Amino acid sequence: MFVRTNALLSCPWPDVVGGRYYWTHTAYMKTTDFSSTGQLLLAWTNRVKQGYTSQVLLYGHRLIDPTTGNVVFTQTFTTPNPCEQDPADNYSLLMAGRWRFQAADGSTGYHLHRYPIDTSWVDGEELTDAGHSQLAAVAGAMYAPGKIYSSTGSLVTGWEVGRAIVDWQLRHGTKRKNSRFWLP
Repeated sequence: MFVRTNALLSCPWPDVVGGRYYWTHTAYMKTTDFSSTGQLLLAWTNRVKQGYTSQVLLYGHRLIDPTTGNVVFTQTFTTPNPCEQDPADNYSLLMAGRWRFQAADGSTGYHLHRYPIDTSWVDGEELTDAGHSQLAAVAGAMYAPGKIYSSTGSLVTGWEVGRAIVDWQLRHGTKRKNSRFWLP
């Protein structure tokens, strides 16, 4: 079965109510049956944790049937999992990295990666060499192992991290935080 995964994440951000900003990281995967879903989500949990700094907390996952939008499986952690990258000292959540990818069927796409980008990794509107290397390492940890699919259902076969910074405004109100469906 082809599924969309949404991982619920948060990071300290002083400009929002409660002091944490919440967002989801979306990816597409395939599972043969839901008896193996626990293993699929454990592997994805470990990849997500490698893909963010320790300031970011992971609360759980939802598997969604992309053809209907129906939630087919939910996993909520009793205690949020801290992610594993070294913390960024002076970061912004208003900037995102853009990862471009190509799938086996020739389709292409992109992923905007909200990440606590250290402001020292930015020069003007582009990532410095150090910032680009950091985001390339993050993309490698999350996507290089394979088993990630495009929204067409085709295996992602190649990706690159762009140098340009993408402005990404916060969505105030954070419905994700207030949804009891997600948080215990």
